[in-house]
Amino acid sequence: LAVIRLWVMPLWNSFWLDETLTVWAIRDGFWKIFQVVPSTPESIAFCVVEWLTGRLAGLHEATLRLPSLAAAIGALYIYYRLGVEFIDRSAGLSLAALYITLYEVAIEVPNARPYSVALLIESAALLWLLRWLRDGRLRDGILWMTCAVVAGHFHQFFLTVLPLEAGFILWHAYRRPCVRTWQLVVCGLIGIALSAPAIPQLLSISRQARTLSWAPRPVFLDLFLAVTPIYVLPVVALLVLLEWFEGRRPHWVAASQPSDAVALGSLLLLAPTAIAFVLSRFTEVHVFHARWLLPTVPGAILLWGWLLHRIDSPFIRQMSLAGGLVASIVITGGLSPVPDYRREDWRSAVQSLPDSGAMLMYSTFPQARRLDSLQQPESWSYLMAPVLAYRPNIQSADAFVIPFDFDPAGQEYLERLVTTRILQRDRVTVVTRQFFAGPVWVHWISERLGRAGFRQIRDSAYGRVHVEVFQRFSP
Repeated sequence: LAVIRLWVMPLWNSFWLDETLTVWAIRDGFWKIFQVVPSTPESIAFCVVEWLTGRLAGLHEATLRLPSLAAAIGALYIYYRLGVEFIDRSAGLSLAALYITLYEVAIEVPNARPYSVALLIESAALLWLLRWLRDGRLRDGILWMTCAVVAGHFHQFFLTVLPLEAGFILWHAYRRPCVRTWQLVVCGLIGIALSAPAIPQLLSISRQARTLSWAPRPVFLDLFLAVTPIYVLPVVALLVLLEWFEGRRPHWVAASQPSDAVALGSLLLLAPTAIAFVLSRFTEVHVFHARWLLPTVPGAILLWGWLLHRIDSPFIRQMSLAGGLVASIVITGGLSPVPDYRREDWRSAVQSLPDSGAMLMYSTFPQARRLDSLQQPESWSYLMAPVLAYRPNIQSADAFVIPFDFDPAGQEYLERLVTTRILQRDRVTVVTRQFFAGPVWVHWISERLGRAGFRQIRDSAYGRVHVEVFQRFSP
């Protein structure tokens, strides 16, 4: 029921902002992907998968989200195997259920973005890694390295956990030799070879780090929420209290021997989260955001699944997961008949746009900070992706990008644009995503157009997407 409600029902919703970039990348053909994507943060590997999906089933919302849904279902099996093989035989279903309860996972499954696929591949990497440490077979080591690097090809942030996994293997080999040195060398060479194609795009992204840093500065509550299964932990605490009030004393069962799974899970959850928090708290590079912390999810599943199974009461374990699933259905899914996690109906907004006049667009892509590139063809099409996804015939002579930041440079740019290109039209449409400087820009533009004889004739909201239409009236 949770899978259907949280993962399947939203498949037919409108594309949200970032999904339209997937459409932008694959619309013009297979080879175009390799021409336009490397200079952006988009995943070439995922765009190839989506291009193939689009060729087979069309560029529709539900079809382009099928790879993410299939990956999420596959991840459930991977977590089942991780639980059975490395915690205890009853833990497999618990880990799978814990994965379903996570809000960060639920919103990325019905999503034409690479996160769900990358999560599947990373979880498979952990399965092969733990098998390699247990059995010492080179095949498992090669499969670990292959999956770990391929996950990074689907999203660059998933490469951040690879050094931690490699360090864990070296530490494990030092403490309890289980893999041979020549196996480490073979896996290392394979990792270097597979990682090489991603280096140019990683360098391009690193040069844009400050431009792409838009997440707010985190507080310590954000840090707590990032490492906690927020729907399951309160249920566990409540059930333990109820057991105590009724005279029963749940006990913590100590592990008979050290667990590689829990040590690895703790490392992969806590280290990247702490590093991202410190960077975002004390530097100008703000990367502490739930979407960018998704590489820590497999570690969270391993750690919290193991902790849950140290409680000796099967009733508490089962009911806490059941309560977490119910909470996910109610809270994550919301009260609407069909869950809408993003509340961005670009489909209806774009279909409602007038057929004539000029258009100003504030999409909230941080790349719109680079004012000198806003009218360059590739940058323009990238920044106009939400409109082009549903109306691909829009031309750059009629549609213009609003700068990301409401600052003096952005105001000067838009003032010049309004004076030279916009005021010559009799109708102006302003499309904004209501985040960051969107509302401020609307007010600024309304004042400029009002002084030039324009009046607002329409103000429509499509979730977080707003459309305002202004018409020139003769005195």
